[in-house]
Amino acid sequence: MSRSRALRVAGTLVVTGLATAYILWRIDLGQTGHVLAHASPGWWLASLAIWVASVWPLSWRWQRLLVSSGVHERLGWLVRTTFVAYAAAQVLPTSLGGDASRIYETARRHPGSRGPVAGTVLLERALGGAATLVLAAAGFALAVGRYSVGGYVWVELAFVVLTVAGAFVLFSTRLHPILHRLRPVLQRVRLESILRDVYLALHAYRTRLRVLGWAFVLTVAVQAVRVLGKCGGTIADINDAIRWAAGLPVPGAPPNPTPAKVISMSLGGRGPCLLSPSTQAAIDDAVAAGVTIVVAAGNEASDASGFLPASCNHVITVAASDYRGHLVTRYSNFGSVVAIMAPGGDVTRDDNADGQNDGVLSMIQGGYARYNGTSMATPHVAGAVALWLAREPHLSPPEVLSRLQETALPRDSTQCPRPCGAGLLQVAKRADTPPPPPPPKAPGLTRTDLAGFLLVLVIAGLGRRRSADARFFAFMAVFTGLVVLLFREELVGPALAPLTLWTARMTVLLLHWVGVEAVQAATVISYPEGFAYEVAYGCVGVLPVVLFTAAVFAYPAALVHRLVAVTIGLPALLALNFSRLVHLFYLGVHNRADFEVWHEYLWRTIILLSIIGLWLSWAYWAERRSTRLASQANGKVGSESHSRFSPFHLSGL
Repeated sequence: MSRSRALRVAGTLVVTGLATAYILWRIDLGQTGHVLAHASPGWWLASLAIWVASVWPLSWRWQRLLVSSGVHERLGWLVRTTFVAYAAAQVLPTSLGGDASRIYETARRHPGSRGPVAGTVLLERALGGAATLVLAAAGFALAVGRYSVGGYVWVELAFVVLTVAGAFVLFSTRLHPILHRLRPVLQRVRLESILRDVYLALHAYRTRLRVLGWAFVLTVAVQAVRVLGKCGGTIADINDAIRWAAGLPVPGAPPNPTPAKVISMSLGGRGPCLLSPSTQAAIDDAVAAGVTIVVAAGNEASDASGFLPASCNHVITVAASDYRGHLVTRYSNFGSVVAIMAPGGDVTRDDNADGQNDGVLSMIQGGYARYNGTSMATPHVAGAVALWLAREPHLSPPEVLSRLQETALPRDSTQCPRPCGAGLLQVAKRADTPPPPPPPKAPGLTRTDLAGFLLVLVIAGLGRRRSADARFFAFMAVFTGLVVLLFREELVGPALAPLTLWTARMTVLLLHWVGVEAVQAATVISYPEGFAYEVAYGCVGVLPVVLFTAAVFAYPAALVHRLVAVTIGLPALLALNFSRLVHLFYLGVHNRADFEVWHEYLWRTIILLSIIGLWLSWAYWAERRSTRLASQANGKVGSESHSRFSPFHLSGL
């Protein structure tokens, strides 16, 4: 075995070992084994069989697309590569890591085919998205008249428009002149070659409609089988259960002889509540009947405003705390929709030193087990609510929420580094409650932070070459990782406090200028009739400015051109940020249903695209300007040379 092959094998084993260790580190093996042991073997094996069996037709689809591009490969090798890609996607960021591994392995076996291979993988993604839209449309057709699907229709239409626009960009010849203008910028950053190869590979399929048609039909069929292989309750079932538990009539179900006064919902899914108006309607009906609804915030370590039913109105959303009374940032969701925090446990810690993990002892089939999650925290709050209602049955749901918030034990920024509501649950507020311990002098880094930073270093290390583009991308990767790692409230919050207060004042002035009544108290902007919005450290627009400035100064351009970019770009980004704050407050006052979507998704996307668009526009202008100045300089030198030698030439005559 040659030395290079031995190093490659050793490197593969090291990377595989690290990836396996990372996966084992991120999951709770005991809880996973317990869930598998108590799962239904038949359904588990059936779902596994559907997944394994579907890989073969999808790999055959990939093989046909490769053949149409002139790349021939065995089906067995493509199947193995697909399974490896599934494993890689569990470690690398999202499923793009799996796609990258497929492109890399296949292109290495077929030198010179990088563009066609990447094109086929991207085309598979596009076909999968189009097939999902077709299946969603079929679902809408079946749901019309039975369920409320109004909120989903707009999302479906938006994806349809984006899909049509993407197909137009890839297959239309009318865009060639426009795309040709981007070549100077792409050449400067050394991306023109690979992007041209991929685009041409995808563009060539406009003449291979038969292959595209068969691949699309196969994609729809495989995805339909995968969807039909799943089981579980529907949103309609949950909505009916809410109404029935509240004592409201449900068609086809007998009346509930003992209506509940409090409903505990340790369930949820992705998507804001406004996408399920039927769920919000069921909650509204139950609350109007005097029922208090307590729901879990979710276990994705994300903002709970993007989850259902945690983001619904008139519910009490509960985050999870550990034995110390700290927010469990490892899994618990957080955010402005969270009302309170309660013990949810942490199976990775033993803070009480009893030799057992700090999970919440939970009843299961055949005994008890220690679990953690907001599903364990929610029943604590529901139990406290039930205790109060037993003593004071006249309490309404808003009064219950007020009681919870008034008696909660406040938490500081160390105990709750992310928004966790009014604090930690207390059934009764005691006068002798000890003060919270002082925060540590320096915040620690979580294992997730370190893993993410190491991943950024690996990505940067893979691009270490002596070219300017590699240095630029490596610098931006490391710099972005450091910014994301360090841009935390406990690190930058105190330093940005004056800027946060100034941002709140300017926002109030702008609101008054556009005719919206607003009152400021420190960094909280409130509307007299009930809505309030806090300008946090992340609302001042520092992050977009820092990333844009770093990208400008890391790009190889003249200093004067960089100063032009900063002079124009920074005020533009700050103005965009103030527009965001004013628009969000206006939505919160006049259209609360759209507030969360704009706050969590649309404005973040707009700001990100603005940063990229500003930088690309400036880079294109800088390249054109440098080229023009160089041409003028060459022309001037040529003119001076001619005038200098002309007298000698004439005298020689």
